[in-house]
Amino acid sequence: MSQSRIPLSKDEHLLFQTSPHWIILVPSGLLALWSIVSMATTKRGELSFGPFEFILACLWGLGSLIDYRTSVYIVTSHRVYARWRHGLFWLRSGHLDMRIRQIESSRTGTTLLGFILGLFRRGYGTVVVHGTGTGAVGIRKVFKPMEFKQAMDEAMRQSDDGVRQASLTGKATTEELVRAQGGTHCPQCGGLVPHSAAFCITCGTATTRACRQCGAAVHAAFCSCCGTPNA
Repeated sequence: MSQSRIPLSKDEHLLFQTSPHWIILVPSGLLALWSIVSMATTKRGELSFGPFEFILACLWGLGSLIDYRTSVYIVTSHRVYARWRHGLFWLRSGHLDMRIRQIESSRTGTTLLGFILGLFRRGYGTVVVHGTGTGAVGIRKVFKPMEFKQAMDEAMRQSDDGVRQASLTGKATTEELVRAQGGTHCPQCGGLVPHSAAFCITCGTATTRACRQCGAAVHAAFCSCCGTPNA
């Protein structure tokens, strides 16, 4: 296991660590090659954009190299951490530090080239993390995106197992028990909402579709309490 590039708490351990794929360096390299060919084939006295293209390629490559060397994507037993920078001189940057229990779901996507490289265990893709109160956060051109997602799934499983074990011994908090049972936080006030509740008990905000007959939360075609169709 490699050493974590971020400080970890006392009971936190590293599950997976990766970085941007080297593919982010390719566009600037191709532009530099094109500019060199352009300058070599331009006759004396003719106008050439080769020098300007070469300078642009160098600046673009510098920004990509900074992104490649400084960005990091980490999954620990407690959280998902990501730091990335895009563009020249870090003009665009992003940061994600989400607790494992905040994660609702995650998915991955890739391009055809990323899929082909993945056959040789050198693939890349986009990882999208859906979190409570944060929406969807996309991380682009991640090296080994499937392993990154699998590490998140494993961290979520370990977290749920720990809460269930704590509930058996009477050491779990109310929030931990609600989260372990599929509950979430109200998008309006942030209060705890059990999985079976249709409304937040704190502010009354509707969190899911309620049965028009008895008011219970409906997660299927029919209400599980009174049998009314979920129209």
